[in-house]
Amino acid sequence: MKKKRTLPAVLLIYFLFGIFALSGCGSQPKLSAEETVRAFIDAVRAGDIEKASSYLDDPSVSLTVPQNRLGEAIRQSMKVVSVKENKNDETSSLFTVDVTLQMLDVLQVMSRATMLYLMDTKTDPQKVDPETIQDDQRMAAIYDTILKEDERNPLPVKKTLCIFTLREQNGILKIVMDESLANTLEGNIRENLETIRKILRNQQETEQ
Repeated sequence: MKKKRTLPAVLLIYFLFGIFALSGCGSQPKLSAEETVRAFIDAVRAGDIEKASSYLDDPSVSLTVPQNRLGEAIRQSMKVVSVKENKNDETSSLFTVDVTLQMLDVLQVMSRATMLYLMDTKTDPQKVDPETIQDDQRMAAIYDTILKEDERNPLPVKKTLCIFTLREQNGILKIVMDESLANTLEGNIRENLETIRKILRNQQETEQ
């Protein structure tokens, strides 16, 4: 009689073990390359740094929190338009995907902010360093003003191509945080600052 009573308990234990095995004990679900990229960008746009970092292949790499309104606007504007997986070496754990992103037109916003700063402060363009003034409180106030979006005045956006590198780890795809992706997440600030320098330089030469 005792053996008959313990049999249901043993079956129950096996049943519970099966449930835990199927659930993966709470592990991250296996996603396709496109699903991984979209989930990552969605987390970035939502400002969920911890979740976004969980899609990266290197645990020591963590996304930083935007330090100003421009940085926030860049992240919040990001949307995945399309993802195209490239043909890669099947023997390698690394492969790339072409990702078209819609995001804030950072150059247009920074150029406008710089011009407003020059008019507001009556500063000689020859004495202005576009990078230095980014830390000026007056520039921060200008960004706060021009980055207020409403239906009548939508923020300028553009489409940009970014190549994501992914690595397969134990059957799960992870994103490699390389220099190209890092620059994209920051709105290619350095590149845009250099462009503004050239614009100011050309303006000075024209006036002379």
